[in-house]
Amino acid sequence: MKNIDDLYGVFQQLVSLTSGVETVILADQGRDAPTGLYATYKPIHIRAYGWSQRRRELTAETAEADPYLE
Repeated sequence: MKNIDDLYGVFQQLVSLTSGVETVILADQGRDAPTGLYATYKPIHIRAYGWSQRRRELTAETAEADPYLE
């Protein structure tokens, strides 16, 4: 995969399976909407810069723990 465009078919199948709608189209193409029920999807490019930061803190328990879990 060199471009997100390569995944459009996968996105269409995923939206179709999760929504139960057979007609799935890419949003914002400037075309007329199809007749009947349809779903749209719009993949957005995201760029991440830097790195994620994680910090751990000890917190007091808020409820008794189940002794079976210990």
